Amino acid sequence: MKKIFLLLLIVAIAACKQKTETPKTDKELDELFALMQGSFNSEAQAKADSTYYNISLHMYPIWEDKGNYLYVEQALNSMQNKPYRQRIYEVTRDTDSTFKSAIYTLKTDSLWIGKWK
Repeated sequence: MKKIFLLLLIVAIAACKQKTETPKTDKELDELFALMQGSFNSEAQAKADSTYYNISLHMYPIWEDKGNYLYVEQALNSMQNKPYRQRIYEVTRDTDSTFKSAIYTLKTDSLWIGKWK
């Protein structure tokens, strides 16, 4: 009787392990998150139209093991060491056809200046 119970226990454990699946990746979310990453600026627009400023925008991933988080830093291109906006964006899927980003402020944003590098 003990042998049958032990055999059933081993079979049950093996069945549980087989049912364990890795979570499916969201390819569209991954693609959006990848497209958002990088350094961007409005230099061409500022040259073409003097009413626009040359703004730099840096968006780079952080906390990659926790989800889709970006450190975001925005500054006048001529004043990179004094950004006027620093945020953390968390990018997630909202519905089948929409995404959302939660935007967080930083308590001591001066410690983060240039961390996108």
